Amino acid sequence: MKFIVLSFVITALALGCRIEARQKEPAWVGAGDLLVDGKKPLPLKHTDVRIHITGLVASVQVEQVFTNPLEERIEAVYTFPLPAQAAVYDMSMKIGDRIIRRVVKRREEARRLYEQAKRTGRRAGLLEQERPNIFTTSVANIAPGDEVRIRLHFFQVLPYDDGGFRLRFPMVVAPRFIPGEPTGKQGTGWSPDTTDVPDASRVTPPVLKPETRPGYNISLSVDIESGLPIQHLQCPSHRISMAELGPGHYRVELVRKDEIPNKDFVLEYKLAGDRIQTTVLTARGEDGKGYFLLMVMPPVDYVVDDIQSKEITFIIDTSGSMTGAKIEQAKNALRALIHGLNPQDAFNIIRFSNDFSAFAPHPVPFTQENVDRADVFIDKLRAGGGTVMLPPLLHALNQPHDESRLPLIVFLTDGQVGNEAQILRAVKQRMGRARIYTFGVDTAPNDYLLRKLAEFGRGTFEFVLPSQDLEEVITRFQNRIASPVLTDVSVDWGGLSVDGVYPTPLPDLFLARPLVLVGRVSRPEAGTIKLRGRSVAGPVERSLRMSFDRSTADLLTLSTLWARARIEELSDRLVAHPDDEVAKQEIIQLALTHKLMSPFTSFVAVEEKTVRSAEGGPPKTVVVPVPLPEGWDYEAVFGRERRVPAGSAVMSKAFPAVPARDVAGGVIGGVVAESARAHAGPPMAMPSPAPTVSSHHARRAVVLATKEDRRRAVARYLLRHQRVDGVWTDGAQREPTVGAIQTTAMALLAYLANGYTDRAGPYQAQVRRALDYLIRTLKTPLWDQFLRSQGGVEAHALTTWAMAESFAATHGSRYRTVVTEMLDRLLKLRVDRGLWPDHIGGPIDAAATTWALLATRSAQRAGLSVDDGVFSAAARAARTTSSMSSLERRLIQMLAGRSLPSKVTRTLAARLTEAQPVVTGPEHLEALTMNMVLARLLGGSTLAQLDAKVLEALQARQLTQGKRAGGFQLDTGLPTATSARAFLLLSVADARWAALR
Repeated sequence: MKFIVLSFVITALALGCRIEARQKEPAWVGAGDLLVDGKKPLPLKHTDVRIHITGLVASVQVEQVFTNPLEERIEAVYTFPLPAQAAVYDMSMKIGDRIIRRVVKRREEARRLYEQAKRTGRRAGLLEQERPNIFTTSVANIAPGDEVRIRLHFFQVLPYDDGGFRLRFPMVVAPRFIPGEPTGKQGTGWSPDTTDVPDASRVTPPVLKPETRPGYNISLSVDIESGLPIQHLQCPSHRISMAELGPGHYRVELVRKDEIPNKDFVLEYKLAGDRIQTTVLTARGEDGKGYFLLMVMPPVDYVVDDIQSKEITFIIDTSGSMTGAKIEQAKNALRALIHGLNPQDAFNIIRFSNDFSAFAPHPVPFTQENVDRADVFIDKLRAGGGTVMLPPLLHALNQPHDESRLPLIVFLTDGQVGNEAQILRAVKQRMGRARIYTFGVDTAPNDYLLRKLAEFGRGTFEFVLPSQDLEEVITRFQNRIASPVLTDVSVDWGGLSVDGVYPTPLPDLFLARPLVLVGRVSRPEAGTIKLRGRSVAGPVERSLRMSFDRSTADLLTLSTLWARARIEELSDRLVAHPDDEVAKQEIIQLALTHKLMSPFTSFVAVEEKTVRSAEGGPPKTVVVPVPLPEGWDYEAVFGRERRVPAGSAVMSKAFPAVPARDVAGGVIGGVVAESARAHAGPPMAMPSPAPTVSSHHARRAVVLATKEDRRRAVARYLLRHQRVDGVWTDGAQREPTVGAIQTTAMALLAYLANGYTDRAGPYQAQVRRALDYLIRTLKTPLWDQFLRSQGGVEAHALTTWAMAESFAATHGSRYRTVVTEMLDRLLKLRVDRGLWPDHIGGPIDAAATTWALLATRSAQRAGLSVDDGVFSAAARAARTTSSMSSLERRLIQMLAGRSLPSKVTRTLAARLTEAQPVVTGPEHLEALTMNMVLARLLGGSTLAQLDAKVLEALQARQLTQGKRAGGFQLDTGLPTATSARAFLLLSVADARWAALR
């Protein structure tokens, strides 16, 4: 099959020439004679981005610098992304010292003015919106050696989530899968227009090969005027520098001033002080109208006690654009999602690429058998093929549902398709009771589609870089969807004359995510508004005073954001009803009045002066190719190239010829080749199946740079390996065992040490299930048998400690009763004047005694009554026992509250820090955990020194790839039990346990 583009074919038929097979192969998949040779500079020289953040709003300036590398006039065409919610309100064109301001016109009129200027030899700039997140800059009649600067401005409301702000600036338009039959070509992209994507050629800019540097770069700076110190700031996408310019004023810049624009820039920051509650910004216009921006946070003390049963269908994108790190990350995230369900839930999995397949005909109960089968299904997932997204979505919406459960759809994808309108229209028409939650996993995701799917589906969206911690985002998401904080949200505007508030209808409020509204009032007067909603506890109402007496924000900012929100609302209406002429005309009038970009209006700037006589014909069009997004696999997307005999095609005389090519496989290679076949006669070769991904390419190593990274990684490993009933065990047996109780209690203690409870943190479902498992098991006759089995008393002590720490952290009444009963029994198990045995009738055991004393201390600090004689008896017995080592005796004495002479403590510290820890089996992990507890009790530098040595000893034992990433593997011992003990060991130094306060 020939890999050729329509413009080639037409020219070839007209001139009857042949391409020389020896000619230079291009450095991109692109648009034929609209490109310059890969050896010559491109007309785009540089992009400079300057972002200024004040409170909730970012004001952004983007400057694109174009030059002419050729010896004749050119037209430069560049397709680039902006945030999907950007309100683009200004553009100018600078030539030398002259600045030409834009005018906003209807799209057809702006194009006509631009084409007229291009024909008559005048320099002109045109900015068009192809999608809410894709724009095209065209600059006509750039003279040889000239420089033209296009500068545009937009406003954007920053997302606020989980206590912090997130800025995301896209830098590249990623290749998109284009379904449908070819219909022609109106734009300059690599794809023809199709029946499903009528403007495909306008949203598919030519793509550079990975080994080809684009020749242009980007610089970016962010000024943050927060008024408060920044408590936490991170940029997971790029290397940055930060400087404090003044109180509450910071500047962030890319370290590299010549960064390649091949991935989104992501900046996350949190402010010091209390969590933001409510923000109101107002401004009064000269026309007598008032504008406002309102952000209301949901209650922060919300606790999920009544969890609604859910029916969750997980849809995972396995297309070629998901190759490499993305598919492995998505698979582990999918495992985490399934293992994080609640007992009353049901689930299904749908994978899709060119086709789709489901794990089951309908959602199945959350049982161990079904989870084991799902793990096998996930293991077999491979990336390859196209992104045919609509059929799996419709299947998920139409599959049989259990009316007693709330149907949810969780969608993991990069969203790289061109038929957004078709997908959104179908989803909007068929939503019913279902909700949709989207996760954009990519360095350059399609934020418009994923955001809109979530909005139409009354859910939430998340964007995650492949290098980021998707599993942690997933687990946080599961806690959020346990139940919305507020549903049936409404606003009583009182006496305010509101004539437009967006979005509508008002969304549900989820934990740590605010409600953000923009509105306009016809009479800007003061008034009290009331926000109402329904929580699991009943009706909720909050009052808020709003006044327009004094503007608290810039009028241009608020009026622009309001108009952009209204245009978005009308555009959503057009998604469902494309022929709604009333909505279209209102969009045009709003855009013209507020001077905004829209689907139907464009910015155009025309210089009056003529660069050169137009007698030489129109300028040569040069399309700027874009880099492949970071982390993408070129062959998986565009296919493998095979050299074929040259066809009867020719290039324009001004540009070098490109040899005909045949493309094998790939998501997009097949589409372009299909276009060539449709327009250029019989194919020379059929495409082969999309390439499979080798294991070394598909697997992403988990980065374990710090101790915190290692703790998070093993926490996620255990999350993926917890059984449905809540136990952590390496065995397949259904009946509880002493070893399973010990492993589960240790894993629980490690989660609790890091602040993860059944009411806080990202692992609430897992902690809750484990606690329920232990409570159920201790009420059975098996528990008495355990106490008489090897390790039984140790298991009881560990479980008592875990329950006591849960009670101390949450003050849950159910835990108080359990801890009281378990502690009473634990104290009755003492022997030898105050110490604990390994099991009833067994010898004194240092580990059992250590855990028992920690459990007792924890219960006492949580408010339970404990006789101090328990501790004094243990201290006396430890001093004289011969069943323990000297280190163990000193540990028991210190846990019992006895102060040791300074000479003894110095000796202990020296012994703990001088030896190099050995970690080859589970018994070493337990001994080191006890040593770490002793080091923490000793204080000073002992703890830090021993902690560093332990971390060094564990480094080579933690796995970094595949399904077992994050887990530990020793010379002896089973993986789950070993990982639980290693997690506990890694947590001692910083543990938030009540027992060590």
